[in-house]
Amino acid sequence: MLRKVTVAVLLISLVLSGSPQVWAATPLQKLEEVEVSLFGSPKGGALLQRLNNAEATLFGKPVGTKDPIMVRVEYLSKLVTGSGAAGASLIMKLNAAEWMIFNDQSMDLPLFDRLENIEKNVYGEPNQGVGVEERINDLVALVWPGGELNVEDERLLPGTQVTIRLLSDLDSSTSKEGDIVSYEVVKDVKQDNRLIIPAGALGTGQVQKVKKAGPFGQEGQIGIDFGYVRAIDGSRVPVTYQPKATGSGGIGSGELAAGASLGGMVLLGPLGLAAGYLVQGKAQTIPAGTELTIEVKDAVTVRALSLLPVQ
Repeated sequence: MLRKVTVAVLLISLVLSGSPQVWAATPLQKLEEVEVSLFGSPKGGALLQRLNNAEATLFGKPVGTKDPIMVRVEYLSKLVTGSGAAGASLIMKLNAAEWMIFNDQSMDLPLFDRLENIEKNVYGEPNQGVGVEERINDLVALVWPGGELNVEDERLLPGTQVTIRLLSDLDSSTSKEGDIVSYEVVKDVKQDNRLIIPAGALGTGQVQKVKKAGPFGQEGQIGIDFGYVRAIDGSRVPVTYQPKATGSGGIGSGELAAGASLGGMVLLGPLGLAAGYLVQGKAQTIPAGTELTIEVKDAVTVRALSLLPVQ
């Protein structure tokens, strides 16, 4: 009886304490996240073999450490993605270097491929025979005084505006629920002389609802959830579309400046929590390249790049 009571008390304590250890990601899940960041997809094979391969890619040679697997995986996770770590992750360092060199981003590519592309543009060829960590640090040293990024946590508030450009067409006659809506950030988002969302950062949304245009002037509609954009540290920033109170059918000041060419299609909304509405009298297309302004939906803290050197 005493044992049953003890077990019950222990379970209650775990629930009430909300211990993060109960819900923490497994070493395999964390390693898969590292592999996806590096190569674009998880690798096959045993956990230890995959860990050795990831370390060899990052450091240029096998580590040969006797540290426990969990410790090694945790270190790689913090190094690559910055999860729970201070300072800049490798993802953030490469984002910053690419932004400083090209004022653009290629976050849709795996880190390894991005690094090779940048090195080809900078050096003429990839920097072979050296680990990914050293290669990224070398790029940062080329474009940043002292080679050490000045990073600080920054609170991004709801309503912060983000100017975007659609990368795919939107058409009520062909779009389907679940279709991916791709877009990119047009202008840097900064606060207090810190870069939070760089120009070129990619956003991913989804078509939520489609109503095709019908007879008797029945309007076609596309409900869109704009999803999230990537911050300079690689984290997701949730965004939404909020129509402005103007006399242009829901189009805000400066938004969809080419509205006359959109065949009467205008932005309305929001639908539910995060969707905007596109409404038309006939089936028309909003072409890729159209610019509009969306907003940060929820307050979020991201690792921002201070534009001042480390003191």
